[in-house]
Amino acid sequence: MFEETISNALLADTELTDLIGENVEPLTVAQDVPRPYAAYLITDREDPSPSHDGPSSIVVATYDVAVVADTYKEVAEISEHVRRILKNYSVIEGDTQVFWTRFQSTSDIEQALEAGNEKPTYLRLLTFKAMYRTT
Repeated sequence: MFEETISNALLADTELTDLIGENVEPLTVAQDVPRPYAAYLITDREDPSPSHDGPSSIVVATYDVAVVADTYKEVAEISEHVRRILKNYSVIEGDTQVFWTRFQSTSDIEQALEAGNEKPTYLRLLTFKAMYRTT
């Protein structure tokens, strides 16, 4: 499964896990998970293009990795590790082959205050595009 390649790549990097532990989750993270953490979300999957042999099994997906932390400095540092790990990423893992990954953009989301907490939460979105095939 393509999504597992994202998680596995991030969790395999000890520099990143030294900062966030194993707090890498799909879509969203439970409220009781301590910050900092990363969550990934597939935002678009383009239909496979036809080939001369019929429908192609190759998919192009766009995904975001959200990095959440208590300080802007933490968000910036963790984001740089995520970017380093996933930009130009390719792998064959199980039944999934990721041909290429391209870093597209970074967006800082306005800091938010949690209910009952005066300490802000910092969020940065990193957007990537990848081409892959699952057999």
